[in-house]
Amino acid sequence: MQPADDALPVLGGRFQLIRPIGQGGFATVYQALDQRLDKNVAVKVLNQRFAAHEEYRKRFIQEAKAAARVSHPLLVDVSDIGGTDDGRLYFVMEYLEGCTLSEHLREHPGGLPWREAMVIALEIVKALEVAHRHDIVHRDVKPGNVFLKGGITRGPELQIKLLDLGIAKVHYEGRDEERPQTGTDGTPGTPEYMAPEQIRGGADSPSVDLYAVGVLTYRLLTGSLPFSAKTPWDVLAMHLNDEPPPILSRAPTRRSPPRSSRWSCVSCPRDQVTGRPARPRCGGGSSASSARTSGRPPPTRPRPGARPTSSSSASRPGSCAWCSRP
Repeated sequence: MQPADDALPVLGGRFQLIRPIGQGGFATVYQALDQRLDKNVAVKVLNQRFAAHEEYRKRFIQEAKAAARVSHPLLVDVSDIGGTDDGRLYFVMEYLEGCTLSEHLREHPGGLPWREAMVIALEIVKALEVAHRHDIVHRDVKPGNVFLKGGITRGPELQIKLLDLGIAKVHYEGRDEERPQTGTDGTPGTPEYMAPEQIRGGADSPSVDLYAVGVLTYRLLTGSLPFSAKTPWDVLAMHLNDEPPPILSRAPTRRSPPRSSRWSCVSCPRDQVTGRPARPRCGGGSSASSARTSGRPPPTRPRPGARPTSSSSASRPGSCAWCSRP
């Protein structure tokens, strides 16, 4: 057990903060000791400058509640919530050892092997299926919000945790509970991973998470994002209007996927947002069947909104995600 920093407080008369292990835009995560149970936990503390900001307090409480209402091995467990003497909020989570997917990708700048990338992507889809079954749309799926337990990324022992439900949208008995807006121009999410309907501010459905998984999978396979630009607004415009480059144009030495995989050379129509699946169905079965029911990477999925001036569907054949053949 690592000794605590004497300068760090004990929260709630129970959780002795040991050291910071993560820093976000509005909160800091600490390794801590639960003195009552004598075990390591993680404690997320709202940063001081946001302590009196009602919007951020709501977002913080939402993250704790969203995580606490779903118990599953693929989602982080939240066990307690409280406040500090100076008005800051905190909540207590299980302590994880390993690394984020972002950190793992920095060690593999050219992308991951096909099989490893697919295992990670499908595990993320399974985690999202759990959240979606509980009427939670994550809205910010990206490598920084995926944790690899123990750093293990290959084989059946792979364990991931989906992190940060801070901007999730929860549907309570048919009623939408809105969350604070955190992205560009008040739009929730990270521009590089946002679906067209999310950019337009439309109703959030599970499809926005599946789109983000597609973008993330593209990055896993190529080491790069399908769309990048100097400003976030340019990135958002590319999601609305541009076709992503074929995977082989970004990773020419990559071997093509197994022929049996449904994630490979597929043609699909370019449909409107409403033509995309409203709810993923996954968990179990082969990778082919999981891919068939859980969406595909952006190059092989419908590209909604490519012609935003038209109100009708502009269906036409797509092209191969790998080689750009029709």
